[in-house]
Amino acid sequence: MKESEIIDLFKMKTGEDVIVGPGDDCAVLPGVSFDQYTVVTTDMLIEGTHFLKDQITAKQLAKKSLAVNLSDIAAMGAQPTYVFLSLALPKEISDQWITEFALAFKNECLRQNITLVGGDTNRSSNLIVVNPVVHGTVLKKHLKTRSGARKGDLICVTGPVGDSRAGLRLLQVQSLTSPGSDSLIKAHFEPTAQLQEGFFLGREAAVTAMMDVSDGVAADLSKLLKSSNCEGSIQLEKIPVSSELKDFCCLTKQNVFEFAALGGEDYVLLLTVNENNFLKLQSDFRSECGKDLICIGKITDGSSSKVSYFLNGQNYLLKNSSFEHFE
Repeated sequence: MKESEIIDLFKMKTGEDVIVGPGDDCAVLPGVSFDQYTVVTTDMLIEGTHFLKDQITAKQLAKKSLAVNLSDIAAMGAQPTYVFLSLALPKEISDQWITEFALAFKNECLRQNITLVGGDTNRSSNLIVVNPVVHGTVLKKHLKTRSGARKGDLICVTGPVGDSRAGLRLLQVQSLTSPGSDSLIKAHFEPTAQLQEGFFLGREAAVTAMMDVSDGVAADLSKLLKSSNCEGSIQLEKIPVSSELKDFCCLTKQNVFEFAALGGEDYVLLLTVNENNFLKLQSDFRSECGKDLICIGKITDGSSSKVSYFLNGQNYLLKNSSFEHFE
């Protein structure tokens, strides 16, 4: 079974007090005041699947485990408030490693103005498992979900993609070297949740749907289109890529835009924007966040969640090899 099929098995009818249940970046629940919602997310990292202990420091793992959850909060246009942390640790783990992890996690919470309010610790047989649960708040009128895209909307991203995938590949094949290797590996080990960008975009009515890029543009766009009952087209050459990724793909003889489209763990934001308001939003985004909002495609007619890809105006068959937990 695929991950999505397993998740479907656990879906159940929710009460009217659940605003958004399974199927989005966060669950959305009633807030502490009439004009707010509470958003909640959890995303675990498991040794051997998401990281290798001998290749990532305790500090990097602490920061990454929080960042991947904060990215979900950002995707809803929300701000984080509280975090619970559950840890499973093998007997062999050193006191120094645990101390470094704890200090880094707490420091990152302080930097993001989040309070660690609880959690759980357990002994595991042989693997490290890190499982934060993050709570946040958002004004009802600013909530963004995956389900609001409409025909004619532009498909956008808030930054380059593919670097993390290249960094992982460099770690897997240690004989492989590329100019900018350190930058690509850092992108994999030290992602940054785009909280400022998400909070700004959440306030903008021109943004019709939003999510973060954790499984890759290709895979995540399909999820957004499914939630919105839409189809879309992507101009691959418009996908933003770093110079380091270009060098890596030149060295490994791969199409850089295809590689970027299938990359995961970039944690930029993927969103749809009303076409009539795009230029103003793009200008405001640059002024507010100091970076470009890049249009890579458009929502098209249809309801199958199909994505059509083009490269320099020609149809392009994307070799879909996005990460799947249960394959």
